[in-house]
Amino acid sequence: MANEFKVKKGLIVNGSGGTLLDVQGSVGQVFSVTDSLTGDIFSVSDVSGIPIFNVNSDGTVTIDGNIQLVDNDKIQLGNAQDLELYHDGTHSYISDNGTGELRFIANGATRFKIGSDVASLSGTDFAIGAARKLYLDGQSNTYITESSADNIKFFTGGTEVLLLDSSQNATFKGSITAGTTGRFQVLGSGYIQLGNCTISASGDSNHIHVTCPTALIPNSTTLANNTRLGTASYRWKTFHSGPGNFEGSVTASADVIAYSDARLKENVKTLDGSKVLQMRGVSFDRKDNGASSSGVIAQEMQKVAPELVSDDEGTLGVAYGNLTGYLIEAIKDQQKQIDELKKIIKNGNNL
Repeated sequence: MANEFKVKKGLIVNGSGGTLLDVQGSVGQVFSVTDSLTGDIFSVSDVSGIPIFNVNSDGTVTIDGNIQLVDNDKIQLGNAQDLELYHDGTHSYISDNGTGELRFIANGATRFKIGSDVASLSGTDFAIGAARKLYLDGQSNTYITESSADNIKFFTGGTEVLLLDSSQNATFKGSITAGTTGRFQVLGSGYIQLGNCTISASGDSNHIHVTCPTALIPNSTTLANNTRLGTASYRWKTFHSGPGNFEGSVTASADVIAYSDARLKENVKTLDGSKVLQMRGVSFDRKDNGASSSGVIAQEMQKVAPELVSDDEGTLGVAYGNLTGYLIEAIKDQQKQIDELKKIIKNGNNL
């Protein structure tokens, strides 16, 4: 056949410098071998003469096209085949069999690296798709996920334990525990909400405010289990209130003491003990609970000693302890009269 060249045994081409073997196609060079220490030494082109495979003297191999391997055939890199790339018919693999790290580099810098069991990130962001899970225990039941737009949930043992939402709220499904050297801190105007009640710091951050729509009550309806404020060893030093209310009886196991220091007072005047004669002591039954009691009527006391009467949102009260001052002066007036009568009687007996 014309234009055929057949070699039944070996083909030996000797030469130095330049092209040793040149195979031309219909429109250009198809195959060539050169004797060069600085350029291409082996080249294969398509029928139009465009190079598709090239081996340079420096060891560089250039391929213009695809490299196709069947399933389970591998691209192996490293002296001990440390890195392998292959497809097994179902999954694709990058298998690192070496002793170091698998590193991903961009622009000359390591962006992501994987060790024996740890992946770390440097210099860029790491993103996973919405609603996907980041597992912390080998894809079992402890993970972090975006449950909805900008809401992040934490699960342990398959149970949700924490929700962080887009409004900067954190919702815990269980208890919050601080270590022996840790603390739980609420900053600025933040507050702790328990049901409809709140606990917050005051403006100067030196006090706390407890606000409830109805009342603060002990943690039991059984009297024996009601909680005390303080103990015998740890007591509240001072209670501050404006006009305040106690609903029910107030019992003290020791003295009830009010400040009465002269250094706290001015415009001191002796009371008119005769005002006691205008006061009326009464017994009564309370309308709210039916309990029987005794005392005075606040409206009547307003006319005699108005300083003893306070008004709490329309309900009047009497400072019963302060009645003592009037009683002292009344007894003194009465004693003066008794002493005068004794003196008259004594003088009459001497007539």
